[in-house]
Amino acid sequence: MSPPRRGGKGRGRDSRSPPPRGKGDRYSPPRRDRYSPPPRDRKGGGAKGRGRDSRSPPRRGGGDRGGKRDWLGPPRDRRSRSRSRDKEQPKKNLGYDPEYRIPAPTRRKDPPKAENTMELTPEMKQNSFEFEGFYYATIDFTAPQTACGISPVVPKPYDGTRRTDASVVTWHFMPKGWNLVPADVDDSVKEKVMAAFDWGTHLLVMENGRAYVSQGGQARSKPGTLQMIWDIEKGPSGIRLQHLKGSHSYWHGKLFIRTSIQ
Repeated sequence: MSPPRRGGKGRGRDSRSPPPRGKGDRYSPPRRDRYSPPPRDRKGGGAKGRGRDSRSPPRRGGGDRGGKRDWLGPPRDRRSRSRSRDKEQPKKNLGYDPEYRIPAPTRRKDPPKAENTMELTPEMKQNSFEFEGFYYATIDFTAPQTACGISPVVPKPYDGTRRTDASVVTWHFMPKGWNLVPADVDDSVKEKVMAAFDWGTHLLVMENGRAYVSQGGQARSKPGTLQMIWDIEKGPSGIRLQHLKGSHSYWHGKLFIRTSIQ
């Protein structure tokens, strides 16, 4: 048999039932005791609108506004840490002197001057002509008084396909200390050295291929005058004159060189 119901429409409520949850009377279970912090002391220092709790640690660098230091120690050193670290730590053994500096490079010594290696044998000197501080000679050291033995006159009719004789265009090595006679040589050399002797040829070829007539070519042109520009070829085998064709092939030429008298 169920106990009698009290109040309410349709169903009654037992005295043991919890109060109903309604808009008027809501049920709230009992709360446990919660920790509530003590009220803040707003009389202390700090930012505006915020006080400091009594549990907060004292300030660094003077908790009170009077400027007195607190128990946390002396004020922090505001200097750079790197500077203080360099002073405090001892120097490490680096294995070398940190103050050592690379010395300035010394001036490079000039290479030793080459010794006089001019090639001048008694035979070469005998077949040369000395004039105003130089020895003049042909590249094959033919004596100045040697006649050419070949006529420079072009026959009529002549062979148009003819080429310079092979004895003229042979390779020669330049002797040490000797050079081709410069093209701007003084006129006295042309008159007293080149035009005065046969030199065993018709033309004496100087620098830039300038070919001047010697005494041996007077049958065809005046000695000491410029006759033509004869191409010169240089290579591993030395130096030589190039072939001429037609009427020019009847000319006989030699390279003309000189060296200074030491």
